[in-house]
Amino acid sequence: MTHPSAPPRPFHGAHAQSYDQTNAFWAPLRGALDFTLAQTLAGAPEEVRVLVVGAGTGAEIAYLAERHPGWHFTAVDTSAEMLALCAEKARAGGYGDRVTIHAGPVETLEAGGSTSPPPSSSRSS
Repeated sequence: MTHPSAPPRPFHGAHAQSYDQTNAFWAPLRGALDFTLAQTLAGAPEEVRVLVVGAGTGAEIAYLAERHPGWHFTAVDTSAEMLALCAEKARAGGYGDRVTIHAGPVETLEAGGSTSPPPSSSRSS
């Protein structure tokens, strides 16, 4: 007999605030993943729109935004707290105008990247 899985629980409060630091032990693996990502996307156009589902604090967006100034990102996550950190990181990194934040399940994102309810969706700047 199988049991339905519980809905995913977003990272809130203190967990969101300490997420990057808590997961720093993955740094060696992150370097390998970043290298693989860079190689995979090496031939991509100069202007791209990237949908990042489960964006969290925006680590992947930061990596890509630094290397691709013509790329725009839509960060989707069910945790508004994690996305607030993502938006803060984007503003501090100087690419906040290229990141659209959407708090909620990916199913609530409309075609073209515009957002639909919940009303917590916002544009970082």
